[in-house]
Amino acid sequence: MTQMHLRNQNNWVAALAALLLVAGCGDGGDTAVTGDATASTDVNGGDVSVIDDTGGGSTDAGGGGADADTSGGGTDADTSGGGTDADTSGGGTDADTSGGEDADTGGGDLCPGAAYCECKSNSDCDQGYCIEGPNGGNVCAETCVESCTEAGYECKLVNFPGNPDPVNLCVPAGGKLCNPCKASTECTGLGDGSAACVDNGDAGSFCGSTCTSNDGCSVGYECKDVKTIEGKDVKQCIPKDGALCTCSAAAIAKELSTICYTGAGEAKCEGARTCLAAGKQGAPAGGGLSACLAPDPKQETCNALDDDCDGETDESTCDDDNPCTEDACDGLNGCKTTNKAGACDADGSECTKDDACKDGKCVAGAKVECDDNNPCTADSCDKEKGCVYTNDDGKGCNADDNLCTQNDACKEGKCEPGETKACASEDQCVTGNCNIIDGACKYTFQEAQACNDGNPCTTGEKCTGDACKGTPTVCDDLNPCTADSCDKTKGCIHTNVPGPCTDGNECTEQDACDEGKCKGKLADEAVKCNDNNDCTKDSCDAIKGCQNVPQTGTTCDDANVCTVGDSCDAGVCKSGTNTCSCTADSDCAKNDDGNLCNGTLFCDKSAVPYQCKVNPATIVKCDTSKDTFCAATQCTPSTGKCDVVKKPEGTICDADQSLCTKDDQCKEGVCTPGEKLACDDKNGCTDDVCDPKEGCKFIANTAPCDADNDACTENDVCLEKSCTAGQTKVCDDGEACTEDSCDTADGSCKAKNLSKSCDDGNACTEGDKCGDVGGKWTCVAGIGPDCDDKNPCTKDSCDKTNGCTNTNDDTATVPCYSGDPATKGKGICAEGVQKCAAGKLGACEGEVLPLKEETCGNSKDDTCNGQTDEGCKPTSYEARFGSAVVTGKVKGGNTEYDARMFVGGSATGGESKGTKNTARFGFYEWVSSLLGGK
Repeated sequence: MTQMHLRNQNNWVAALAALLLVAGCGDGGDTAVTGDATASTDVNGGDVSVIDDTGGGSTDAGGGGADADTSGGGTDADTSGGGTDADTSGGGTDADTSGGEDADTGGGDLCPGAAYCECKSNSDCDQGYCIEGPNGGNVCAETCVESCTEAGYECKLVNFPGNPDPVNLCVPAGGKLCNPCKASTECTGLGDGSAACVDNGDAGSFCGSTCTSNDGCSVGYECKDVKTIEGKDVKQCIPKDGALCTCSAAAIAKELSTICYTGAGEAKCEGARTCLAAGKQGAPAGGGLSACLAPDPKQETCNALDDDCDGETDESTCDDDNPCTEDACDGLNGCKTTNKAGACDADGSECTKDDACKDGKCVAGAKVECDDNNPCTADSCDKEKGCVYTNDDGKGCNADDNLCTQNDACKEGKCEPGETKACASEDQCVTGNCNIIDGACKYTFQEAQACNDGNPCTTGEKCTGDACKGTPTVCDDLNPCTADSCDKTKGCIHTNVPGPCTDGNECTEQDACDEGKCKGKLADEAVKCNDNNDCTKDSCDAIKGCQNVPQTGTTCDDANVCTVGDSCDAGVCKSGTNTCSCTADSDCAKNDDGNLCNGTLFCDKSAVPYQCKVNPATIVKCDTSKDTFCAATQCTPSTGKCDVVKKPEGTICDADQSLCTKDDQCKEGVCTPGEKLACDDKNGCTDDVCDPKEGCKFIANTAPCDADNDACTENDVCLEKSCTAGQTKVCDDGEACTEDSCDTADGSCKAKNLSKSCDDGNACTEGDKCGDVGGKWTCVAGIGPDCDDKNPCTKDSCDKTNGCTNTNDDTATVPCYSGDPATKGKGICAEGVQKCAAGKLGACEGEVLPLKEETCGNSKDDTCNGQTDEGCKPTSYEARFGSAVVTGKVKGGNTEYDARMFVGGSATGGESKGTKNTARFGFYEWVSSLLGGK
C-alpha cells in the first residue's frame, strides 16, 4: 500500500511540473488554487476570498482502486473496499484503511458478515441488518429472542427501516443516552423511538431515553419529568442527582457536540461542547466532554458582530458622549459622526440656560439669575437642582411698616410681624409706651405702685420717689436661743446660739439654750417657793411662778409655848389661848422654848390676868445688808447670835449681772462667774459680740465672702448680713471655633474645641471648618470657589474681599477642529486655532479638513482615515505558495511571471481598487487558475 501511494505521488508531482511550464506565459488574468488549500488572486483588481476546503475532494465508496478527482481539490484516493487512500491536500500523506486490511471488530474468522462485524450496508451482513455500534462504527446486528451474546447490547423489538414487521435485534444498551444533541431526532434510535434531547440550560443538551419509572432506567440513571430542547414536557432517563453526562465511545468517535453558552444574564455567548478523544485540542484529560468552547462576552465594537452576546449588534458602539453629534455604526465601515444642532447641556449645571450645540460642541448659555423677590429666602443656584430658594428664617424684615413693632423676622419663608415694642424699662417703677407716630418710647414713674426689689430682707415694697423701697423684714422669731439675720438670697436665717434664757416656765431654774431651744430644770417647789409662813400654802405655777396662798383656820405656831390652839387667819398666825399665868417674869422662864433668836417670855401685866408673852425686844434681828445670794446672815437659835450661812457648793447664781457668762455658781459662799458665752451664728457676714445686758449680738459687716461656692464669680462681698455674689468672670479667647467656659472649682478659663463650620473672612474659600492649625484650634480655610466661568477668553481669579473675578483675556487662544474628531491629526488633517476678542472666541483659523477622495500617487492620506492611496490601481503583486513565489509587474496590461512551486502552504499579497480581495487555498485550484480556470 505504501509503494502505491508513493508511486501516485511521483506521477502527481510530474504532472505539476508540466503544468508550471504551461503557466509560464500568462495573460494577466486571475490566478486561483482550489482544493485542500486553494488560493486565487486577481492582479487586475479582481476578488480574493478565503474558502476552507481542507481535506476536500470527492470520496468514492464504490470501488477499490485509486480515484484522483481534481474538481474540488487535491488528490483523494479512497480504497474503502480494501484499497489505499493517499491525500496530499495539505502537502502531507493521509492513509485511510477503514474497512480494509486487518479490520477485525469481534467477528473473528466469521467476518465479514457475522454479527458484530463491521459493515457499511445491510448487504454486508449475513442476517441483513447493519446498525450503528456502540463505538461509532456500523456493525452487523444479531437477531435475538431475549438476550444477546455480546456485552453492551440488549435485545429489543425494533422497527427496522425497510422491514414491514418489527424484529428482535441486539442493539447497543442505552441507545444514544447522554449523547450531546441539538435536536430530539438525533436521540431516537432502534428500540427507542421516543428518546428526546433534554435541555440542560447553558450547559447544553443531552439525549435521554424513554421511561415510565426508575425501573426502566440503567444503573446511575433516574426517570424524571424534563423539558426537551423543543420545549415539550416528557419523561426521560437522565443521570441521577443532577450528575453530568459522560461521552460514549461512539460520541467521541463521531465528535458529537451540543450548543452551550458562556456569560450571564442576557449577555451569553454561544459555543459548543464536544465529545473529543484524548489529545485532541480542547479535550479534557483522558478524553471526554469538553468545556463550553465559546468566546467570552466583551465590549461591543462597531464591527457587525454581537461582541457582548446580548442579541444585539453594534449597539451604542459609536457613542462619543457628545450630545452635539449624531453617531452611527455602519458595520464593517466603522463609525460615522455628524454634527447636529439643538439644545444640549454644556456644563452639567442647571445654573446656565440656553446651552446649544455649535460646530459639534456644546456651548454654555447665559447664567441663570435666581431671584424670587422674597426677602425671606436665600436665593442661590445649585448645579444639579437649578434655582434654590431656601427659607431664611430669623432674618430681619419689615412686615407691617409699624414703628411700634420690632424684630419683624422671616418665618417659613414669610415676613412675620414681631412683638409690639414694649418700651420696657428695667425699672419696674417706670412704665413705657410706644408712640405709634414716631416709634419713640414715653416713660412714666408709677408712684406708690407695688414693686419687688428682689430682696427678701425687705417687705411691703412700693415705688417711692425714684426707686422701689420697702421696710426691713423682721426676722425675730422671739426665740432667745437663735441669732436672727436676713440673707438677700435665702431670706431670714435663724442660727442656734448658746446662753441663758427663759423657757417661760416659772417653775424651772438654770434655763439655758440647747440646740435652738430654751430648756430649764424643774425646781423643787417646796424649796423654791417656801416663804417660811405656816399660814400660806406654797406651790409653783408654770406661768405665775411661786404661789403663797393665805390660809385661814389651819393650825400654826406663834412661837409662844404658852398659847394653845394657834390658827391661821388670812395668812397670819393668830395666838390661841394663853395657858401661862404669871405674877413675875420668873414665872415665865420655865415655859421658854430655848430658842434665843425668837425672843424670851416676860410676864405681861398690862391686863388681868397676867400672862406670859414674848418680849419683842428680845427677838434677835441680824444685819442682812451684806448678805449675798451665796451667803446669808441668820440667827443661831442655840446662841441667839447672827451667823453667816453659806449656800451649798454649786448653787446657781449670778456673779456679774452679765448675760455673757453662763453657769455662775456658789463656791465657798461667793458667787463665782462661769465660762464666757461663745457667740457664733455661723455667719461670716456678721461680727459676733456679747453685750452683758443683751447677750449675744450679731453685727453686719462688709467682709469678702463666697456667695455661691463658684470660683467664677469675683468680688463676692457681705451686705446686710448676707454674702452677695460679685461679677461673673468673663472667659473669651477670641476664637470662634472654641466654646469658652470657667471652671467653677478653681476659676480657670477653659476652651472646648468645636467641630462646626466657620468663616475665615476670606471670600476665596468655601466650606471653612474648625480644625487644628499648627497645634491651635481655629478656623481652617476650605477649598476655594470654582471661579471658572467656562469661558476660555477670560482670566479667572479670586479676590479675598470680593470673591470670584473674571476679566477678558484677548491674548488667549483655543485649538479648534470642525471635522470628524476621528480624523483629527491623521494624514493631512490638522486642527486650527480660535482667537479671543472682547471675551469671545472668533472663527476657527488654519484648520485642515479631510478631502472626500484620495489623490492617487501623492503618498498622502488625503481622506485622513489612516490609509494612503486606498482605491488606486496596484503597482506590484506578490503571491507565495509554500516555498514558491510568484511575482509580476503590470506593464500595459501584460504580466510576466517567474514561478517556483512546492506543494504546501500558500500566501498572497496585492492591492486592488473598488472590490474585495479573494484568496482560495489548494494546490489544484491554483493549477486550475494558472490554466485559466476559476
